[in-house]
Amino acid sequence: MSKKKAATTAESRVPITKPLFEAGMQCAKRLYLEQNEARSKPELDDYHQELLELGTKLVELASQPFPKGIDLGKDDFDDALKKTHAFLTMGKPGVLFHAAFRGGDVEVRVDIVLVSAKAELDLFEVKAGTTVKPRHLQDIALQIRAIESSSFQGKSASILHLDP
Repeated sequence: MSKKKAATTAESRVPITKPLFEAGMQCAKRLYLEQNEARSKPELDDYHQELLELGTKLVELASQPFPKGIDLGKDDFDDALKKTHAFLTMGKPGVLFHAAFRGGDVEVRVDIVLVSAKAELDLFEVKAGTTVKPRHLQDIALQIRAIESSSFQGKSASILHLDP
């Protein structure tokens, strides 16, 4: 294969995102369809809309102990990525909500990131369930891959879930 063709193939690859990763973990056919078919997404039904709103409320609740944290949730991915990188390279401690990372063909948003002065990161992923499931561990492992592939260092990773 020529270098030109290899470069074009690499550039045209769709990055792995959390939703795409979750689709692949659930069903190989769903992964194929979501990656290769039309990008039009159906409207969410009432149940899935409520789940989305619950997740948003849970992240807000989990964020309350960090009133000076910077929320990047309303920024598009590329803007959030630039702001995350800028903050992490400043060398000062702080808290980011919905921080964006791209590395190793993976794009992720992390619910809560505590940043130390050494730019070591403590990650917190907020889940609406009452137990930790294997897919939650895979989700946080994907986030760690993206973070460490983008030259930052994860110190710890935690999953926050509801107390039954």
